Amino acid sequence: MKTTTLLILLFSFMLLSCKKDKLEGDKSVLIGKWEWDYTYNNHDWSKELPQGIKDTLTPINTNTNYSIEFLEEGKIVFYKNDAVVKEKRIVFNYFKLSVSGNYNVSLYLDNDDTDEFFFVLDENIIYNYQFPYVDEPLNINTNYFIKQ
Repeated sequence: MKTTTLLILLFSFMLLSCKKDKLEGDKSVLIGKWEWDYTYNNHDWSKELPQGIKDTLTPINTNTNYSIEFLEEGKIVFYKNDAVVKEKRIVFNYFKLSVSGNYNVSLYLDNDDTDEFFFVLDENIIYNYQFPYVDEPLNINTNYFIKQ
């Protein structure tokens, strides 16, 4: 009896700790692979660069390709030059249709309490994150991805 109870508790814990949201209904607009088009980078908050420095990064001028893939079962996969960099579970903080007809998306990766923000505009995603300058956490980056 104790073994059965222990197994039920263990199984329940595994289900709860692996929480992820499936991409169903309106959320299915995210499903698929999104290729990096460019990043508009504002270094105004960088400690290492002068204030006001702005640049545009592309796959051509960085010699790097990035992509993001949203999977129907509630996972996101990040790629760099077609190699998997990380794979995370998705839990939505919010998924809202704006007045302009675009989706505003805030999600947690692997149940972390740090939001990842996306804006879905037709066949484009705008991803606001430190990417690709993860070592400069105060940069303001606007990253544009195109659905493949």
